[in-house]
Amino acid sequence: MKESFLQFLWQYGLFNAQELKTTDGIPVQIENRGWLNKNSGPDFLNARIRIGEQYWAGQVEIHIHSSEWMKHGHQHDAAYDNTILHVVFNNDMDICRRDGTPIPCVELRNRIPAGYYKRWQELDQSLSGVPCGSRFKEVDESAKLSMRHRALAERIIGKSMVIGEIATQTIYHWDEILHRLIARYLGFKVNSDAMEQLAMVAPLKLLRHYAGNQKQLEAILFGQAGLLRRGQREKYMKELFQEYDFIAAKHGLIPLNPVIWKFSRLRPANFPTIRIAQLAALLHRRIDFLDEVLKTESLDGMKKLFYCRASPYWDNRFSFGEKGLKRSKNLGQESIQGLVVNAVVPVMVAYANHRGNQELKDRAIDFLNDLPPENNLITRFWEKMGMPNVCAYDSQALIGLKLLYCDKKRCLECSIGQQLLQTEEKIHATECQSLG
Repeated sequence: MKESFLQFLWQYGLFNAQELKTTDGIPVQIENRGWLNKNSGPDFLNARIRIGEQYWAGQVEIHIHSSEWMKHGHQHDAAYDNTILHVVFNNDMDICRRDGTPIPCVELRNRIPAGYYKRWQELDQSLSGVPCGSRFKEVDESAKLSMRHRALAERIIGKSMVIGEIATQTIYHWDEILHRLIARYLGFKVNSDAMEQLAMVAPLKLLRHYAGNQKQLEAILFGQAGLLRRGQREKYMKELFQEYDFIAAKHGLIPLNPVIWKFSRLRPANFPTIRIAQLAALLHRRIDFLDEVLKTESLDGMKKLFYCRASPYWDNRFSFGEKGLKRSKNLGQESIQGLVVNAVVPVMVAYANHRGNQELKDRAIDFLNDLPPENNLITRFWEKMGMPNVCAYDSQALIGLKLLYCDKKRCLECSIGQQLLQTEEKIHATECQSLG
């Protein structure tokens, strides 16, 4: 038995969830199992689960034996304080958080259908690829092209739905929506949730009061991020804390818990400290971006709009304190291009849909055709499979195809899978349909 197998079962819901209860006999209803975390911290993030009469939102940790919580040292790690459910194959001991509160536990030992482990072993090697990979070259180019267009449309629709949720929260304050998405993108996946939380506790309504002073913007952002504390000896940190202390008292600000920020396994240029400093610089140049975004018609104009440079303090630093080689911390062209793809274009499309403006929607899609392609594990995988990746439109389509169809085993809904099923040499159904 491998822990990755239990993660697989939880991720795709491949277990008997009827009358699910904790080891204490409390009913459990799963609304959202969360998404698999491939970085440090709990295995699944942002889960939503009802335990008894209480709704919980937080993280889920997976182990073969519950005692592995102690072996792995989670009892000393603040990153696990928001664990709402412990999912195990065998519950051999009760587990508590650092504050002594018990963590509800679900045992899967008697809830795994027979034969799933063998099926998982067969699929394990294809989880990073596609079930039809061995016969992919047999598919007509028209079917592949059709799926790329459909996958891109679904990816954009998915992002628009997320934006719609933010729009409801902000009462359709489109500048605030764009602020949150810009911050989220600057988190570069590992810190994207944390950066979005920062944008929520440091909203534009607050930041507008201090837009003319970059140091004050840094003070608010770093302070609300929980990265400033009293008693620092370094001059700049001391100055930032003094600014933040005054502003926080004036506006009744409450900072985030600093444990949400991740530095491990990141290139220094992507440290959250650098990205927060760049966000401050961006807001110092222009606090409200939406009007400018809607007026900008060229890619060069968009790049100029989002160019920024962190304050001079960061020229020879990647985090507070220790100095290094002097190098200005500009938001690079590749980062700006990614920001346009992942924040600006989705907001433009959502705004265009909200206003019924087809011309604006077409212009947003045109930006994807003008931007260079992304280079990541997913796009490189598809390129090896013979799929073209010549612009950001292609990249987003390929990412959508992998995440929305292949990873979810939606082969029967895919024109590629459908064509293969219609051929004389049919592949097994287990390769094409969701195991759930």
